[in-house]
Amino acid sequence: MIKINLLPVREKVRRENLRRQAATGGGVLIAFLGVLGFLTYAQQTELSTLRERKTQAEQRLAALKKEVGDLEAVKKKKEAMEKRKNAIADLNRNRHGLVKALDELTRDKPREMYFVTLEQKTKASPWEDFTLAISGVATDNEVVAQFMRNLQSYKKTFPSVDLEFTKAKVLQKEAAPYQEFQMVVQVAQEKPPTAPKPREGKPQEKQQPKAK
Repeated sequence: MIKINLLPVREKVRRENLRRQAATGGGVLIAFLGVLGFLTYAQQTELSTLRERKTQAEQRLAALKKEVGDLEAVKKKKEAMEKRKNAIADLNRNRHGLVKALDELTRDKPREMYFVTLEQKTKASPWEDFTLAISGVATDNEVVAQFMRNLQSYKKTFPSVDLEFTKAKVLQKEAAPYQEFQMVVQVAQEKPPTAPKPREGKPQEKQQPKAK
């Protein structure tokens, strides 16, 4: 009976199987490492893109904040200019009312009277009435009364004229005494113009269909 030794063949097959397994495992490992490297690269690329977008967003935000700050500064300057403009307009309105009142007081003053002091007792806001305190001297009480009647004839400008006192005063020796007086005059300011009310439109009448 012939005996064949199969051990070398089996060893060869076992080695071949091991080599195939090693090659397969190596391929799988290389593929895994390749996939892992690709995912890592993709993640790093995405992170870099996100960082770049974040930087750009922060730059845009800083630019917007600067623009908003500039707009706020311009807005504040505009508001300050408007306030200054309104204040100047208010002063002009008050000055106009005071100048007009002084002009009428001087024009209506009798020749036998002269003013010593004119003082604005109440500081009025624009369009509001104010009060003048007038002190002076006149030849007699009739001149003072005439002056008050002259002012009272202008009700729109001087709605109230009140005499506080009159008293005799000697200005020179051996001369007739003068009448010293003090009165309070209310001065009416011109009122602001009112906006016209919108006219209410008449409802349109529905046209009746013509009979055929």
